[in-house]
Amino acid sequence: MSSKRALLIYVAVAASIFGAVWGASALTAETKRQVFGFVGVSAMPFAFADTEAVLAWLDCYRAGRDMRQPCDFGYSHFPLTYPKTWLALAALPIGWKHAWPVAVIMESLLFLVTVLLVLPYPRAAAWPALGALASPPLLLALERANTDIWVLLLLYLACVAGCWAGAALIVVAGTLKVYPVAALASILDDRKRTWVAVALAALLFAGFCVTPLANWSEVLGSNLAYLSTTSSFGHQVLPEILNDSLSKRGVRIEPLLRVGAIMIFLGLLISTPWLARCLPSAGALATERDRRLIICAMAMFLISFAVGRNYDYKHIHLLLAIPALSAIAAQRRWICLEGLFLALLLAALWLTYDGNHTASRATQELVEWLLVPLSGVLLVQNLPGRMRGWWGALPVKVRLFNIRAETY
Repeated sequence: MSSKRALLIYVAVAASIFGAVWGASALTAETKRQVFGFVGVSAMPFAFADTEAVLAWLDCYRAGRDMRQPCDFGYSHFPLTYPKTWLALAALPIGWKHAWPVAVIMESLLFLVTVLLVLPYPRAAAWPALGALASPPLLLALERANTDIWVLLLLYLACVAGCWAGAALIVVAGTLKVYPVAALASILDDRKRTWVAVALAALLFAGFCVTPLANWSEVLGSNLAYLSTTSSFGHQVLPEILNDSLSKRGVRIEPLLRVGAIMIFLGLLISTPWLARCLPSAGALATERDRRLIICAMAMFLISFAVGRNYDYKHIHLLLAIPALSAIAAQRRWICLEGLFLALLLAALWLTYDGNHTASRATQELVEWLLVPLSGVLLVQNLPGRMRGWWGALPVKVRLFNIRAETY
């Protein structure tokens, strides 16, 4: 198949997916629930619920309501759970009644970005990208018009922009959702100005934290401890299944299981330097743009796996890396680390999650646990040479109080 034909197929099928989501969102609540339920998506009774909730917060803010209480505008009635940065949008003439146009514009931009990501490698990337885009988790993100789509758009611009602009865009994304700050790893290279950009980004982020729009004590204090122990990707289903099984025998060790899951996650991260030297990878074939996209996507996956809510649409950030990984893997006939990662990722995306702690959900979580060390390895292997050598040398030699790094 020619590259031009592969690209046309991708554009046509992807446009059909977006159009189908928009069309289904216009149906009545019951019909919409049945249509989305057929493809494994638990739909809300009203369209684009997450975008509608953010826009309703703007109405509440302009009306002087207490943002810590459920909002009485719109349909969702959620209290403010995001950083107050979103409230800066109250200066715009938009509210909860504009959920449709705002969501369609946001998702149209996402469609454009996916086309730009696939454009350099249509023959290799079209089908894996479509396989991810049509999966239940990403359809859920489109059905909800989830605000992580805005984060993805900012991160894409950061990866294709220069060092300084990239750092600034990542900081903006970080002030919207906090955890995208991990994507600063994508702008690291061997030049001194990169470190200056990272330092300025850190100062800018610290400066934001003391502004009236900063509410980190509310966002982090009320959510982080809960999320990291009961609602993150790797800490939820498997510990509960084991705990339920043991509780029938009069044994309850749920807190120990949570701690154990966290320790396993940290152990997998620590092991990535050794795995990076052992697993076959074709990462040397990546361009500078590809490296940034892969590092950004892997950093986002790891941080959301560790502390993110257990909603599968967090996988949407991996769209940034799927075309580049597909192009690299295709050059090695898919027998390499990148090919293995893509196979496991698509398996995780297509394992149906119906909201219950079922065997299929446990299987999906096991696959995601396998993705953790692989994503860490891909992140390390795509770091610039000096950074990669420094990271890989950390566990090599510790003599008294001196750590001597060796280059591999």
